[in-house]
Amino acid sequence: MGKTDEYTPEFVMRGGTGTVYMLNEVVAVKIARSDPDAQQDHANEQAVFRRLEGDLENPTPGLIQCFLQVPGFTFLKLAIHGSLAMYLNARQDRDPDNMDEVWMVWDKIPTSTAHKWMRQLCGAAAGLESMGMCHGDIHLGNVLLDSGWNAILADLDRAGDLGSDLEAVSEPFGRLLNASEGEGAGTYGKASAYTETFALGSICYTLQRGHVPWETERWGPDHDVVLQDMFQNKQFPPLTDSREDTITWRCWNGGYSSVRELWEEFGGDGRELKDVSACYLQHMRVAGIAEECRQILDSGILSPLKER
Repeated sequence: MGKTDEYTPEFVMRGGTGTVYMLNEVVAVKIARSDPDAQQDHANEQAVFRRLEGDLENPTPGLIQCFLQVPGFTFLKLAIHGSLAMYLNARQDRDPDNMDEVWMVWDKIPTSTAHKWMRQLCGAAAGLESMGMCHGDIHLGNVLLDSGWNAILADLDRAGDLGSDLEAVSEPFGRLLNASEGEGAGTYGKASAYTETFALGSICYTLQRGHVPWETERWGPDHDVVLQDMFQNKQFPPLTDSREDTITWRCWNGGYSSVRELWEEFGGDGRELKDVSACYLQHMRVAGIAEECRQILDSGILSPLKER
């Protein structure tokens, strides 16, 4: 990384809680939006990063790296290849009159890559679980791909403690509980191994097919309501007898008592957790990245980008 005058912020995306700019090939900055709800979510994500930094005995792999956080600004490792949603969309043909419907997937993800990405995502969620936390909003847009084509779980603004309310879940990465499931019927349940593995099961399904569950079907203007009802009644898309679909079925039907158990299905183990976390800590200390981020902030080049 060079001097601060070598940085030219480049717009990447505007999300629900902030706007992301690329500063160079290593660092991006998320700047909180001005409305109070977005600022609260941004502050919540920063609080999660502080918890991660403070628990060195149980470090978490596969999560987006945070270099520096100050009120309103979070400096993160750049995921140069964008989100998994973008990656998949570039390999699909969609109905030009209804972009929510996939007509064809013309480039499938290799099985080895799909397994690697699942192992990395499950490892990230398992690490949060080991700290008593839940990501709470796992979906394609919150999975990023870095320069080495590794899957990174990002956007921790909805993360919270296991057992807390889920505030940002929707189909096909969550489902309303039905009357037969007792307490919590009509809600998406409480943050738990089930809610996390359910979302990861939908990711697994998607990686095998190149589109999310039921994305090749449309049910008219009430599509979202129909989809919600189908998931609540466990009317999932047909599955095969492949190992991956067997895992997906277990995820959708509460077959895993912990995220770590799912992680182990894809070859995750404690040794990998330790090795990846060591790289995480080492990278945060290399080349004074955090100090350069602070110099960038002090230089004032980001001030015009902050919402008033």
